[in-house]
Amino acid sequence: MKKNTLLMLSGGIDSTATLLWMLDNTDDNIEVHHINLINRTNRYKSEKIAVYNILNWFEINKRKFEYTESTIDLGMNGWIPYDRLIYTFIGGCKVMGINKTNKLDRFVGGDIKLYNNSESSQSFRKYNRKKCKELLDMVSGFRYDRYTENSPNFTENGGVYYTPLKNWTKEEVIAYLPEDLLSLCWYCRTPLTGHGKCGTCVSCMAVKRATGQLTLEEIKQYKRWID
Repeated sequence: MKKNTLLMLSGGIDSTATLLWMLDNTDDNIEVHHINLINRTNRYKSEKIAVYNILNWFEINKRKFEYTESTIDLGMNGWIPYDRLIYTFIGGCKVMGINKTNKLDRFVGGDIKLYNNSESSQSFRKYNRKKCKELLDMVSGFRYDRYTENSPNFTENGGVYYTPLKNWTKEEVIAYLPEDLLSLCWYCRTPLTGHGKCGTCVSCMAVKRATGQLTLEEIKQYKRWID
């Protein structure tokens, strides 16, 4: 029996690769959801353009899936919450609605392996996965005691929180994406006026590293490899 899956798509490389993997490796009934996340980084317009271009690519090259979107406006000033928590919260709201009419089997996120393999960095990722799982549980009303290790719905992450590429490196993710699909993704966190990529934020540097554009010395200068 086909599983019902909700996949959160940001328009970035990791979530796009995760969607491609799910379409290539499962026959799930997939709903893809994008959040227009407005904050002081002002990248939501570039992400939305990327998402629509990505959706068009999938429509031409892969099977059909449902698409929905929502908008959260946090304003252009002040503190920026951790993106994954925002996506999980809205995802939990979606899950609660889906479960009113049809059981959801998987909530899919685009987590990949951290480049920085230090104990503190790995603990940070593990802690945030745990918080996301708990947030999904709280908002959606899931009872994880319904999911046991013998259940097909059980995952290493617990319950329905599913991250199939969590052990992939950025290099592996980029190599997996077809070049024309990769070119449609948006990853810069601080876009320039006119929606150009800054080339210096942590995400731009991660892509440069993964595509062989940085020397070892340049890589060593950057301590925050969080994606």
